[in-house]
Amino acid sequence: QPNEQTIWTNAWGVFAGVGRTTGNKVSFRMHMDFRTSKGKVVEMLAFYDPAQMQAEMKALQATKN
Repeated sequence: QPNEQTIWTNAWGVFAGVGRTTGNKVSFRMHMDFRTSKGKVVEMLAFYDPAQMQAEMKALQATKN
């Protein structure tokens, strides 16, 4: 709605994990934006380099072929 109050909240962090398929350690910085309206998150944006995640997904697909 044009007249409703919108609040943006920003967060920065580091995602870290281990790939289930490759066993490789994965770590990357990310920035996230959350737009809230009436106390609820109505939009979320995430900015990060997806290269490590894409490599893990490619390895998973290779196991299915």
